[in-house]
Amino acid sequence: MKNKDLLKKRILSFDTSSNKLKYTKKVKIKPSEEFRIKKIYNISFKEATYLNIIKLQYHQIYLIFAFVFTLCTIIFGIYLNSLFAGIVVGLFTMCFPYYIIKAIIRKRYNEFYRQISIIIDEIMNGLKVNKSISIIFEELMDDRELNIYFRNGFKQFYQMIQAGQSMNYALSKIKNYINIPEYKLTMNMLHIGYNKGNNELIQSLVNIQKRLNNRLENLYLINQNISGQQNQFLILLVIPLFMLFVLKIFNHDYYSSMLKLPLGKLIFASVFILLILGVLVVNYILLNSIKKVSE
Repeated sequence: MKNKDLLKKRILSFDTSSNKLKYTKKVKIKPSEEFRIKKIYNISFKEATYLNIIKLQYHQIYLIFAFVFTLCTIIFGIYLNSLFAGIVVGLFTMCFPYYIIKAIIRKRYNEFYRQISIIIDEIMNGLKVNKSISIIFEELMDDRELNIYFRNGFKQFYQMIQAGQSMNYALSKIKNYINIPEYKLTMNMLHIGYNKGNNELIQSLVNIQKRLNNRLENLYLINQNISGQQNQFLILLVIPLFMLFVLKIFNHDYYSSMLKLPLGKLIFASVFILLILGVLVVNYILLNSIKKVSE
């Protein structure tokens, strides 16, 4: 399946009001087999809010963009004495919250992978001392170091067992709870290997753990390779705004005359359009460098 292809899938989510798992309306998501390193560093806001990676709702993120745009338009419109210039600069400044929120999402998504590694370790350690899966999940349910999304899944599993549902039924319900390959593999192994004995199950989990460790090593290498580039990129975003302040202070008459002419407005808008295109090009280059490191 090509990367651009999307699947419509019913999403299994946890309803806090009723404390039950339920299917939400169909939404477009990437299939799990396409959820790779490049996707991690280009994860959408909708997927991030669905996975509870950030403590914001989908619409709240765009309210932040609207607030930044409005605030910067007013500030720069007054400072530059031009509503047109304020709108152009306001559109440009939306790059800042976009990349800040993206950076937070990437950092916390990496933490998701680390927590899945912890979950696999806890499951393997529990199986080695002959603990039941329900007891292991009960302990994970109370682990405050885990993201609440994981804990809610284990809580719902435990509640289904307490309500008299079979182990196979409960495992089948939570194995698609999070659209991350290693999590789905782990739950599938627990579901398939439940009746095959702990030894085979532990060996399968060891293999998943090795794959997960390789993914974490790749993520670490990526962070090391692009962290400096991202800092330089943010500095380059600030420079045009700084130059705008300098131009306004030291060349006030020239600047005011420029924005009164249609050609001057066109030049002013063209500069920021080129800057935004530059942002997109740099982002594309970063994603390609990430792909090369991960291969």
